[in-house]
Amino acid sequence: EPLLLVGRHGAAKSFLLERLAEALELEFRCYNASLVNFDDLVGFPIPTEDKKSLRYVSTPTAIWDAEVVFLDEINRTKPELQNKLFPIVHERRIQGVKLENLRFRWAAMNPPPADDDEEAYLGAEPLDPALADRFGFIVPVPEWSDLNKEQKRRILGDQFKGRHEFAVKPLEALAEARRVYVGLQATPPVGLTEYLIQLENKLSRIGLYLSARRMTILHRNVLAVQAARVVLGQLTEQMDAVEVEWEESALAALLHSIPQLAGEAPVDHAQLGAAHWQAWELAKLKDDDPWKQILETPDPLDRLAVAAGLGD
Repeated sequence: EPLLLVGRHGAAKSFLLERLAEALELEFRCYNASLVNFDDLVGFPIPTEDKKSLRYVSTPTAIWDAEVVFLDEINRTKPELQNKLFPIVHERRIQGVKLENLRFRWAAMNPPPADDDEEAYLGAEPLDPALADRFGFIVPVPEWSDLNKEQKRRILGDQFKGRHEFAVKPLEALAEARRVYVGLQATPPVGLTEYLIQLENKLSRIGLYLSARRMTILHRNVLAVQAARVVLGQLTEQMDAVEVEWEESALAALLHSIPQLAGEAPVDHAQLGAAHWQAWELAKLKDDDPWKQILETPDPLDRLAVAAGLGD
């Protein structure tokens, strides 16, 4: 799934993704989307010998051989170029031509300005909703003030320790997580689809619209987060089996799958958490359970009427 990181400057978004691509042993291309020209992506167009079409002369920065593409500052891109980047993110194509080697599409952006934001980034705009909806994971990156004292100490001390490897081997972890993920697709937990249906209902009441595409992405993301947590638990704890709660995986997936995180209005994480908890509890109830009928009724007066009717 395409990945979008949202965070202020200096949060090491680019550094993280560059190191990750290197650890995965993949050909990496980084483009500053606010400065790049389309020719930088495709190379120089020249006519074919029959003069009926164009072919592209590749350059060292061209996208054709890339296995990972990282589009930095994607929300500072001019609309006409943003439209050309859309097929790369969504279809792994450029100018209608499939990018055969491309596996991962990553992007990063500064937070879009809010009405009361005194430190707004000049030129940063909310990401187009259709483009934001193509990113599977939209991950807010913590800034310095979000970290606790121990985390700050580790970062300040780590800069003098030189280059070191990831705590786990990314290639090994990724391969194992994919294996677990495929198994979870075949045998998803009972109640997960009901949870997602209830969740969308709760989110719509607080003004968060999720498309049909987003709901299918969220479904996959819950399974993916569960698979990743299981594998990371096994690799770091050196245990044969690690008990990982599905509810925690569902919440983690939700908090990092909302396209509105790339939009103008701030997303209230407390409201997301409340919607998640209510949906998770409702998913445990049977359809004929009186409590479920009451809790599924949004209007308070209608809820009283349903409760009164059930009492009869």
